[in-house]
Amino acid sequence: MASSMFGASNQQASGSNSNNTSSQQQYPSSSMSGYDLKLQSVMIYNPKLTPLNKKPSETDIQDAKLIYYYPADSAIEEKRNHVGLAEGSY
Repeated sequence: MASSMFGASNQQASGSNSNNTSSQQQYPSSSMSGYDLKLQSVMIYNPKLTPLNKKPSETDIQDAKLIYYYPADSAIEEKRNHVGLAEGSY
């Protein structure tokens, strides 16, 4: 009987009954014990990037470091805040 990556047999994963479940380890559902997980934001930034302006403002500096942000329609203040928080952590 073939095993899936979670240790349950293919028969058990498809819903059929088996008497050999005592040795099978039970794993939580994808909702992690009742918590609904949702990706709220993802960002990619490079702290070494700088703007091309000769006298950049602080916001220009933060904006230059941000390469990618999801969701794209988030407020620019939220994006800058996340970049600042990430920079303070390294």
